[in-house]
Amino acid sequence: MTASSPSNTEPDEGGIAGLLEAAFEAEGSSVFGAIAREVGLADVALTMKGLQLLYWLRSQHPLTRPVMVRGLAQWRGSGRNEIAQFEPAHSAPALLDRMVKDELLWEMGGPTKRVLVSPKCIALLSRLHPACEDLDLPWRLARWEGNWPASENEAERYVRSFVSRQRSYLSP
Repeated sequence: MTASSPSNTEPDEGGIAGLLEAAFEAEGSSVFGAIAREVGLADVALTMKGLQLLYWLRSQHPLTRPVMVRGLAQWRGSGRNEIAQFEPAHSAPALLDRMVKDELLWEMGGPTKRVLVSPKCIALLSRLHPACEDLDLPWRLARWEGNWPASENEAERYVRSFVSRQRSYLSP
């Protein structure tokens, strides 16, 4: 789904989300990776979906893992759409574990641990262009997948705009 990929590429088992993340990695890893390193997140692999999860968690009180998993399985986004699945309940714990390991999230408390966005992650999000927050990304993905391959150009344009907006935001 990058400029060098053939048109009418069929989404593989990762679906349109997998193609979108591959394009984001190709187009934006240098931009977003540099910001992550600036705030002390050296070995973190940022994804578009992961950024949306972090934006959402930043706006929440510290949540327990079960509440977070439920929130991901029944994603409300900005509230403009019906409930959708952001991350399946069976894979959400592994996603959260990785984000804790990568120092994007902190766990605190006793037997019922609560999860919150780490100070390094807050610093990362504060350096991103405000339009990088797109809590309705799951609905975009579903729309693009439903119209594939006709929506391929729109999806590619979305990634290019996402990255170029951030690139210009960093420029003096």
